[in-house]
Amino acid sequence: MKKTLFLRIFSGYATVIILLAAAVMLFAPPLMRKHFIEEKASSLEHMAVLLEPQIVPYLTGSGTGDLRGLVAAFSRETGTRITVIDMTGNVLADSEKEARDMENHFYRPEIHASLNGEKRMSIRRSSTLKQEMMYMSVPLEDSGRVVGALRLSLFMKNLEALLDIFRGELLKAVGVMILVALLFVFVLSKSVSGPVREVIDASSRVAAGDFEVSVSARRSGEFKRFAQSFNAMTGKLKTMFDEIRMKNEEIRGILGSIREGLCVLAGDDRIELCNSSFRRVV
Repeated sequence: MKKTLFLRIFSGYATVIILLAAAVMLFAPPLMRKHFIEEKASSLEHMAVLLEPQIVPYLTGSGTGDLRGLVAAFSRETGTRITVIDMTGNVLADSEKEARDMENHFYRPEIHASLNGEKRMSIRRSSTLKQEMMYMSVPLEDSGRVVGALRLSLFMKNLEALLDIFRGELLKAVGVMILVALLFVFVLSKSVSGPVREVIDASSRVAAGDFEVSVSARRSGEFKRFAQSFNAMTGKLKTMFDEIRMKNEEIRGILGSIREGLCVLAGDDRIELCNSSFRRVV
């Protein structure tokens, strides 16, 4: 009984804590991945805004210099693959590959959308690099007219590596929180089961006739009021039984002083009480 009470309280709280921790580990990583991808997509979009004024002149014929050198330098600074495509889908420059070696990109979903004036983000496997990548494609405009598309891309393996680090840190944090919570639950279970166990033991002693027993009233709140009530109850019981004992002794003394035989019968004719004279007669 003693162990069962503590284990029931502790196991109940522990189950809730473990279920909550499991829910965090189940739902948090996908939400973190979604948020991280959205952050990266927003970052790529801002990069495209910075690059657009520098690239558009090359698409309208007024640009001078090495376009591939421009995108390659920006790619090294940001760790992002950059591709410039004209209105027919031909690659004009790419930071990773030679443009002449790359196939037409007109029917790539993100490029096709950008050539039609839309921004598009997608995650798919690159046919040239043979790796999964995240693409952000934006239209390049000149005087309100789309003149090409700019695609910025990141290796998903780099994103997944960062997400793995976050998952590991989250697992550590959840593990520490579980240990702290279980320790707190252990103390809480002890603080609840201890007073109850003490009252159960005291009640057993009272049932056995020990009215000297009392429970500790050093706790606070409901437990303190309960202990005070219990102690008051046992005090009153002790007083009542002491009074009954004294009255019984008085009655026995009176009966013992009577010379004639005397007995008290119950309703079923059983002898409840008698004096020594009656015993001698019988």
